[in-house]
Amino acid sequence: MRLEPTLDTGPVYAHAQTAVDDKDLESLRAELVALGTALLVGLLAAGPGGMPEPVPQVGEPTYARKVTDDELELDFARPARDLARVVRLGRARTTANGRRMVVRACEVLDAAPGAPGELLGDVVSCGQGALRLVVIVPEGRRAMAPAAWRRGLRDDVPTHLGATSGP
Repeated sequence: MRLEPTLDTGPVYAHAQTAVDDKDLESLRAELVALGTALLVGLLAAGPGGMPEPVPQVGEPTYARKVTDDELELDFARPARDLARVVRLGRARTTANGRRMVVRACEVLDAAPGAPGELLGDVVSCGQGALRLVVIVPEGRRAMAPAAWRRGLRDDVPTHLGATSGP
């Protein structure tokens, strides 16, 4: 886009589209970098005189505020689909037995096996549906599958995640 005094409001020289779907933030970022790089190289290949006439943007500019730490905390009373969107950011977190845990990847399930926050195997119940935990990062540990984490806990396996978990 051509630069203007206001943020991201200038006319556009080229654009590309991609589906967001259920991609995590890092995958989507890599895809957007590749698309943007290809567009830029294509435009610059024609030289300064070969640039197309930019097209004005349509609609009003919007401002996307930063995601706060509180928004990254998983509240299992919320629907599973909403929580999966937070997990796709790569920094979603909860607690298990009073210790922090980051949830890096999950799958949405339609049926919840228990009350919100209840953990059964690798499935945690939510307000609507459930999440199957796929990759977690327990406090002070590396990324791992929930089954490996549970084996390491031996007899101290939590039955709840989040605010309802505790020692």
